[in-house]
Amino acid sequence: MRVAERIVDTLTKPVTVGGREVVPGASLGIALSRTAYATPEEPLRDADTAMYRAKGMGGGQVAVFDSAMHQRMVSVFSLENELRAGLQRDEFEPWFQPVVDLRTGRIAGFESLMRWNHPKRGVLAPGAFLQVAEDTGLVVPMGRQALVRVVQVVTDWLLRFGPDKLPWISLNLSNRQFQQPDLVTAACGVEKVREQILAR
Repeated sequence: MRVAERIVDTLTKPVTVGGREVVPGASLGIALSRTAYATPEEPLRDADTAMYRAKGMGGGQVAVFDSAMHQRMVSVFSLENELRAGLQRDEFEPWFQPVVDLRTGRIAGFESLMRWNHPKRGVLAPGAFLQVAEDTGLVVPMGRQALVRVVQVVTDWLLRFGPDKLPWISLNLSNRQFQQPDLVTAACGVEKVREQILAR
């Protein structure tokens, strides 16, 4: 650990690049030699897992691989596969949390929050899956599904209650969605869904 910490300290010292001072970052993952390793790729895999753990601790850290990290890694892979299957089976749906105007006591609008109707674990809040969705990029197709579902619900409300009684609804978007060049195109596609529903 002392050697690893010296390496991190050395790699994080300011350097001058092109006349500008730059402070690099470094995170270090360590996998200890075990007789259970059958191939050279296995300790490299575990060291890589430990390195990402070190990054998750804020960077500039050192982490040693242990069995708990392995279990977390297996759990994340399993959840990622379940998320992909859940998206294909359309298991995600919006729930609407009312926002109340404290002056009048009336509902001013709603915040749309996604819930996962997991076939085995029941209804799951975002805390159970959102971080893995962010890390794997699955939050992008999930966000698109959320957009379509919310527009479908709002359009249904519009038809049932009329535009005068329709409250505002907010929808959360991930940073990753704003990085997608087709975000506006996706929103336009949602508008087409709304027009199709209204035309029925």
